[in-house]
Amino acid sequence: MKYHASIATLCLISGIGSLHAHGTHSEIISDGLIGVRAFFQDGTPIAHAEATIFPPAAQTPSHKTVTDSNGVVCFRPDNPGTWTVRISNNKGHGVRIKVDVKDHQIAQGVDTDRHGGRPTYIQMVITGLAVIWGFVGTALYFRQRKS
Repeated sequence: MKYHASIATLCLISGIGSLHAHGTHSEIISDGLIGVRAFFQDGTPIAHAEATIFPPAAQTPSHKTVTDSNGVVCFRPDNPGTWTVRISNNKGHGVRIKVDVKDHQIAQGVDTDRHGGRPTYIQMVITGLAVIWGFVGTALYFRQRKS
C-alpha cells in the first residue's frame, strides 16, 4: 500500500512536462480578403471555433462567425486601423490577434494573446508549491500511520 502513493506521485510528476503540450498560434493570410488561421502547436487547426472580429477602437464586434475546417476565418475590413480577431473554442483554447490595416492592405499582424501555451511564472510557482504540499502531506500521512 505504501508504494501505491509513491507510484501515483511519480506518475503525476512525469506528466507535468506535458501539461502545456498544445498551445495555440495564429498567422495572417492575405489574398484580397484578410484571413487569420488559428492552430495548435502541433499544427492541428482550431476548426469550427467561434471567431469574433472587432473594428478599430470598438468594443462591439462587427462580425461573429466560426472558423472553417482549416481553422481559417476571413473578413474584409471596411476602414483602416487596428482590427482585433478573437478565435476561441469551447475548451478554453484560443488566440487574439491584432491586424493593422492601411488602405485595405495589411501593415502588420501581432499575435497578442495565446491560450494553453507555456505556463506563466505564477502558474509554475503555484504548481511547485502544490507538489511540495503533496509530498509533505503524503509523508506526514505515512508517518502518522506508523505511530
